[in-house]
Amino acid sequence: MVQPEFAYFARAFALRIEGREQEELMRSGGDSPPARFFRCSMTLEERLEKIEALLASLVERQQVRQWHTTQEFAKAVGKAEFTIREYCRLGRLCAEKRQSGRGAHSQWVLSNAELLRFQREGLRPVQRARAQTSAKSESVKF
Repeated sequence: MVQPEFAYFARAFALRIEGREQEELMRSGGDSPPARFFRCSMTLEERLEKIEALLASLVERQQVRQWHTTQEFAKAVGKAEFTIREYCRLGRLCAEKRQSGRGAHSQWVLSNAELLRFQREGLRPVQRARAQTSAKSESVKF
């Protein structure tokens, strides 16, 4: 047995397809459930456009990138971009330099495998020799 409200909407949909929804709905009573439904509903084209836009955003989110910038990596793990760059510099994250950075400076890039490893295991242990070397080179500036 069809529930009364579903019958209203089925009838309203059939009338809308035929292009007579306004006339029929107003004759049947301007405050009936189908009349209220069509006053606030979108057209079929609007709904399809909205669905396509949502699908495109979902596909974009689900795409697996091979390499991430420090900004993308930071957003994915909830850290500041500066923190991720420091982790790369100190060797706490396995990263490579890309030659298309800012001006004369190369930009760090991190693999998707490193992102997954970081999410599972966290940071790599501190590499004492590298940390001490970088600390010495920073303290001696001319």
